Amino acid sequence: MSNKLTEIEFTLKYPEYKIHYKNNIRKYYKYIKHENKYNMVVVKILNGDGFIITSYLTRKIEKWKEIK
Repeated sequence: MSNKLTEIEFTLKYPEYKIHYKNNIRKYYKYIKHENKYNMVVVKILNGDGFIITSYLTRKIEKWKEIK
């Protein structure tokens, strides 16, 4: 994924799906048409700053659920 930094940035700016978890973890999904997959980026929010934990391509989106 290191060669896909632009797609990771685009996913964070314009996600199609966003899932929030109570432990300040967020998942962002953006469909990549030419690969027929979703780019999924996991972010941890800590002290007001966000850190990317991981990013990978997937065919499935985790079912939306809000965890409070």
